Amino acid sequence: MAPKYSVFLFYLVLSWTAKQCIADGVDCCEVCSCVFNSLHSGTIVNCHNKGLSSVPSNIPLNTYDLDLCKNRLNAVRNYSFTGLKSLRFLNLSMNKITLLEKNAFTGLDNLRVLRLNQNILLMNYTTYPEMVFLPLRGLQELYIEDNFDKTEGEYADKIFKPLRELKILQLDTFSSPTFGEGFTHLKHLRRLLIGGSRFICPMTRLKNNTFNAFRAAPLDELVMYYCNLHLLEAGSFQFFPYLSILKLPVNRVGVKNVLRSLDTLRSRNMTEINISKVRFESQKTDLLRINDSILTTDVIRYLANICVTKIDLSRNGLILIDLKLLIDERFPFRKCIEYIDLSFNRLDQNAMFLMNNLRSFSNLRILDISQQFQKYKLQKHDTVSEIQQELTSSLPDHRENYIKQNPHYFLTLPPKLEKFYIGNAKGSTGQSSTSFNGNTTVINGSTLREWDVSFMGIHDFTGTILGLQNLQKLDISGNDGTRFSELFFDTFPSIQYLSLNDMSIGNDFVFWHGRRLFKNLAKLKSLHLANNNLRLLPRDIFVDNINLEHLDLSFNRFQSLPLKIINLNALTSIVMTFNSISYLNKEVRDALDMKTISNPVHIYLDGNVFACGCESRSSIMWLFETNVVLDNKGNYSCISEHGLVITTSAMIDQIELLFRTCSGKLWLFIGFCGLTLMLATFLSVMLISRLKTRIIYWIFKVLGHNVEIPKRNDFEYDLFVLHADSEYQWPCYTMRSNLEEDPRRNIRLCLKERNILPGGAKAEDIVECLYSSWKSAIILTPEFVADEWCIFAMRTAIFSISTQMPSRVIILWEESMTVQLVPEELLAVLDERSIIRFSWHVDNDDRFWHDLYKMIID
Repeated sequence: MAPKYSVFLFYLVLSWTAKQCIADGVDCCEVCSCVFNSLHSGTIVNCHNKGLSSVPSNIPLNTYDLDLCKNRLNAVRNYSFTGLKSLRFLNLSMNKITLLEKNAFTGLDNLRVLRLNQNILLMNYTTYPEMVFLPLRGLQELYIEDNFDKTEGEYADKIFKPLRELKILQLDTFSSPTFGEGFTHLKHLRRLLIGGSRFICPMTRLKNNTFNAFRAAPLDELVMYYCNLHLLEAGSFQFFPYLSILKLPVNRVGVKNVLRSLDTLRSRNMTEINISKVRFESQKTDLLRINDSILTTDVIRYLANICVTKIDLSRNGLILIDLKLLIDERFPFRKCIEYIDLSFNRLDQNAMFLMNNLRSFSNLRILDISQQFQKYKLQKHDTVSEIQQELTSSLPDHRENYIKQNPHYFLTLPPKLEKFYIGNAKGSTGQSSTSFNGNTTVINGSTLREWDVSFMGIHDFTGTILGLQNLQKLDISGNDGTRFSELFFDTFPSIQYLSLNDMSIGNDFVFWHGRRLFKNLAKLKSLHLANNNLRLLPRDIFVDNINLEHLDLSFNRFQSLPLKIINLNALTSIVMTFNSISYLNKEVRDALDMKTISNPVHIYLDGNVFACGCESRSSIMWLFETNVVLDNKGNYSCISEHGLVITTSAMIDQIELLFRTCSGKLWLFIGFCGLTLMLATFLSVMLISRLKTRIIYWIFKVLGHNVEIPKRNDFEYDLFVLHADSEYQWPCYTMRSNLEEDPRRNIRLCLKERNILPGGAKAEDIVECLYSSWKSAIILTPEFVADEWCIFAMRTAIFSISTQMPSRVIILWEESMTVQLVPEELLAVLDERSIIRFSWHVDNDDRFWHDLYKMIID
């Protein structure tokens, strides 16, 4: 068909669909999504979670797939889907449907899949009218589980009579169900799934005749989800001659009972048997539970007689397994098994001992014996201990193949093993002294692709492992990496995924030997180095790992993203969660933005506490503006400048306020500096204009040009004492004895009572004494300020102060003197450093006289 005709036909179908939708004035495609699918020549109508309370009318007649899941429907009324002959898939799950009317599905002749799960449909003929499924003769899949959790009741089995083409049925059940005559008409049923995810399966008893109604059905898969089984009779599965998949996970019937029920499946070719977590309920005695954890020959034989591809015995608390029959070539199990899951048990056999006795399985591809948590301790003369000794002594002795501290040793694997999980499987001792300090040769290791030896207590990685040249995934996390050779990975050239978490490798080793350690891993795509106390990586550490795509550096001490690592061409995912990153600098941000131009980049930063302040404002804004894909959409914890723990998204909501706050601080600082500069300039100009001559003189003085500074020895006296006439005794006796007569000081005093002759001009004598003395001391008292001659002498002393001798006047402030009495001209030149307060009774106060002495001579 020509392209133009195809386009025309497409628009014609769309037009016809729209007309059908609005036939009754309701445009259904405005409520639901309607998309034409050319592959099926029909419309897909998606009404998922639209709040509908009833099935919408005027659904396009060419609808192929109708999704009404997660609405508020409480019933499916008669003729709700009339005319929808093209409908193949109908999803009515996760509503509140309690009733299906008799003709609810009339018109759905070609429906193939019907989902009614997670509603409130009780299993009775009121909810399900007997002929409700009559129009659905071509139905192939029916899902009606998670509708009720009643323990007692019976199936309305007649509703299943018309469903002769049904291949898959999932439904709820009862404590001891009876599958009635209606189920016998399901002659094409291939999969029977009992129970769901919403309610715990209440089935407690599974009898020999429980599944009798399905004897004519070619059932090849039986799944019983989370049932509360307490009784499982040995012939429960006898009516399933074509059974290929049996899943009984999470039951309480006990491992041995389940194994015994496999007797009716002997010599079968089966794809999978899942009996994980079927241990006895906790109310059982310890002895019964321990007995159920020891799989001896009498129960293992039921499994050994089945040719099964996958067996899952995980999470059963198993302590011992007798392997003799499983590795016996006379039984089909040995040659058929491809996948064994024994994880999360308490196997007392050492993991490597178990491994070496499973090497006989020639087709084994996957072996999981990880997570062996030993809680049961073997006691001397214990029954379990005796059984252990009996079982292990009868097995082939492959102890030479154990991983141990030898210079050279061998490990033999099954010839087709591809995945080997042994992480945290240390055996009954709960410890391991394993080390790779010698040469280890792995026989049959060329097929191994994945190897997990994490948390195995390995403490030495200085040796060499040969034979794993095709290994692609290696996990050695949780071991002790303090002794690590930089050449250890040289024999693993095909490694693509490498996990070295929780190894205490240390920053020094990675910094100095990191590049050499990973040098030969040219195919490496994913590397995990979490929780290794790393804080710095060398710039060239991954220069040889050109294919590295994912790098996990979480739970370390990095303060920023390593810039050189960001620039790796193939790297698109970096996990930096729970480090010490407080902000991303501009160089890192620009590098990430540049990298995301060519490829999407995923960065994980959760668990870091960012700084939300002025300095980190641009970093916070970048989190919400960049095209880099960030976890939590860039929303992380951060600390504001006020010490409050907030989020980066909350900070973005207040970004304008933060901008004003930060800008305000800057402009306030600039304004303050400008104002200070202006004020300083104004004061400088004022001082220069007023003190121009003095400043010039000071400059000459500093430069030493013809300016002599007087010295103490240039004067006749050291100190001229000014005092009131009535207070002559203190200066003439006390001061003289402590300053002049004391040989430690020898201060030359000028005392008017002694050094000025009577009868002379008093004013001239005062002036003469002042200019003959190095300094003058004013004994400031109320009597002093009341004496005119004292005021004259004070003013003359003030006038004697010059730039050459700025500290020429000393004030001895007597304790009775108040500030109010101090002359104004003295306040103008008063310098606190020139004041000493005293009382008349300081004769023996040596500290006072010492301080006064220092002021005089300085």
